[in-house]
Amino acid sequence: MKEVKIGKDVIESLTLGMYEDSRFIYREYIQNAVDQIDKAVEVGLLKSRTEGTVFINIDRENGSILIEDNATGIESVRVEEILGNIALSEKDRSKDKGFRGIGRLGGLGYCKKLIFETSIKGESIKSTMVWDALELKKIINDRSQKEEATEVIRKITTFSTSPEDINSHYFKVILKKVENSDLLDKALVREYLSMVAPLPFESHFVFKSIIKEQLNKVNLDFDEYRIFINTEQLYKGYTSSIYDKTGQKKDDIFDISCKTLSLNDKLLAFIWYGISKVIEQIPSNNISRGFRLRKGNIQIGDEYTLRRFFTRDQRFHFYFVGEIHVFDHNLIPNARRDYFLENKECLHLESELRRFFSNELHALPHTASNLKSSLKKIEGFNEIQQKIDEKKKTYFSSPEEKEELEREFVQKKSRAENALKEIEKLKSKVDDNKDLKKIFNKVVSENEGTINNTSKITQANESENNSKPEYRANKMLPKLNKHERKLVSRVYRVLDSKLTPEMSENLKYWIEEEFK
Repeated sequence: MKEVKIGKDVIESLTLGMYEDSRFIYREYIQNAVDQIDKAVEVGLLKSRTEGTVFINIDRENGSILIEDNATGIESVRVEEILGNIALSEKDRSKDKGFRGIGRLGGLGYCKKLIFETSIKGESIKSTMVWDALELKKIINDRSQKEEATEVIRKITTFSTSPEDINSHYFKVILKKVENSDLLDKALVREYLSMVAPLPFESHFVFKSIIKEQLNKVNLDFDEYRIFINTEQLYKGYTSSIYDKTGQKKDDIFDISCKTLSLNDKLLAFIWYGISKVIEQIPSNNISRGFRLRKGNIQIGDEYTLRRFFTRDQRFHFYFVGEIHVFDHNLIPNARRDYFLENKECLHLESELRRFFSNELHALPHTASNLKSSLKKIEGFNEIQQKIDEKKKTYFSSPEEKEELEREFVQKKSRAENALKEIEKLKSKVDDNKDLKKIFNKVVSENEGTINNTSKITQANESENNSKPEYRANKMLPKLNKHERKLVSRVYRVLDSKLTPEMSENLKYWIEEEFK
């Protein structure tokens, strides 16, 4: 068999060709950093994860990025061996977050120089490896040469050492002369990492203690790390508020639900998701909308990855906020980290998600929608009843207005009666679904006054509306004769039907001023 050669284009595929969003490089370098923090805890270099830190410094003015951790570092004699190889990682794919040895190359596509600096405790040496990304692009673009990947790496990398404090331990990634604006935009990077990185919940996310409590019941915890951008600590982007497209708060997550998925009594995944009153499509300016898939508390894919499992209606995916954390070691992210490698665990997870999304969750939007619709009908009846009561205390503009209001009253009364029956019907159905019951009880309790007012439905007698009414022309224009007042009432009717209420009222006022 002839010797197998790997061409230089593979380097381009592993840098510029792997991902659609340039910000992925932060995820790749962070997952390598937190793996080393775990190892530092394991060997006693750090007491706990809380001592580990990942600092990101974005210098937009100079076009540079620094990503630094205080974990194990790499001993000097192994730096070239580890950092100069491609896809020869020594990591354990069953527990490490990064394990293919290709993520560190991601920065080459977005800067002119990629620099790795590292030192380990007990070694008074700083090792520096520089990758000349500008030269790499020239070599790749030169189609007249057919260099192998290893030959290209030798041409574009340099290694050096310098003195360092013997107690220092760190690993730094430095990107020089970055031209990609997204990578230098702190707000964009912060938003991206708030949904992707292995971060803790913000303190004001009131449901974090419930999630932790449910995790403890199955002897699990999320991998959480202290990560900073320009000294600001990052947290997950979850909030209990839901905002409309204009940024105004439209709803609240008032509770959450948690559940687990298993295969042959082995835990496959842990799920948490928010429960709100409205349950309708959440606008895209709510960055945490949708279910997010995670392993090692790092996002797999994006906000659209799980949408296809809502087989009955994919719109419902963005009706919810929640996470699905997989814990089975056999669920292995692919190279792009946008999904898992296919195996029996992955296929079972997909089957369970289809069942969960399409059966258990599908009913929630329908219940919320039916409740909302029923309450609108009851509110409509209460409004027409109030309007008629006010007219009785004052006057109707015309007999036609009275007749129209009475017709509207009868219609809305019938709708409200049906709405009350629908609410009773829903009440009898929700006991078998704890989430439905939460929504039902929350909505009904907040609208108790509106619902109680519907006692008027059974008490209201249409004959009450047949008592002799007072008409505006009779009251405001007593000097006119009966025929004239009747004509004015007809004019009022035309004004009401053709003009806005404000314009109609103004004209009525001037008519009355003229003829009173």
